[in-house]
Amino acid sequence: MFSIITVNFKSSDRLSMLLESLVRFEQQNLYELIVVNNDKDDDLAALKARYPHVIWVEPLWNIGFGSACNLGRSKAKGDTLIFANPDIVWTEPILAELERTIKRQTGIGIWGIRQTNDDGTLQPSIRHFPRPTDLFLLLLKLPTFFPSLHRRWLWENFDYQKEQSIEQVMGAFLVMRTVAFDEIAGFDPWFFLWYEEVDLCKRASIAGWGIRYLPGLSVRHGKGKSFARVGTWRKQAYVRKSIRRYARKHFHWMVWPWFYIGEPVFLCASLVVSALARKRI
Repeated sequence: MFSIITVNFKSSDRLSMLLESLVRFEQQNLYELIVVNNDKDDDLAALKARYPHVIWVEPLWNIGFGSACNLGRSKAKGDTLIFANPDIVWTEPILAELERTIKRQTGIGIWGIRQTNDDGTLQPSIRHFPRPTDLFLLLLKLPTFFPSLHRRWLWENFDYQKEQSIEQVMGAFLVMRTVAFDEIAGFDPWFFLWYEEVDLCKRASIAGWGIRYLPGLSVRHGKGKSFARVGTWRKQAYVRKSIRRYARKHFHWMVWPWFYIGEPVFLCASLVVSALARKRI
């Protein structure tokens, strides 16, 4: 059985679409759905009444994405976890075929599938693990002006028609064996928002679990719909904090301190780019 875990934050409208699509396309005996509500101001009463089979979890406050996923896992009974953003919509039945694939691919711990935009076009969802230079460039905002600097990290030549081993799956829709999730102690709760799935994939890879992309299955992802409701300044602060955490965990001891030392420069770069963006509006 699959345990589908989604974290709600200012997304009740999109969450409603997710729930409706699941009921439409999937047999209820194949999954349980766990919704962790990280937004006490988002009234979910109507959804709770309409979908009584859903497991609703209510933290006392916004505990962050990774911690909310871990909380959802604590309620899960399935042998496979699916972490799906509330802006994911099922467009076809995928669970039965996914279950067959998981049983066959015994050495794989994480899977990603094809994601599409709301208009049906392909949404890139596979990346390489970031190197220190990738994250330095990101914090300096240079790819804003020179996008080619991140061509390798973004894996721009990735063949989305081919099943293959990969490094990192976008966290909007991430499938993981429960045993693999538990073995690496789940999401690192110190990532409040962003890069928690990069760290999860990195630690799973280090632990020996394979990561695989499946092109024959797909979902629709309204990318950024919920986080668009979070202020840009706060989002930038979350990104910088998460990158510092990732650097400290996975980069050499002579490298990661520079992500802390450079914070004033990174902050200034963020201010400049934000000001330019406002000027263009």
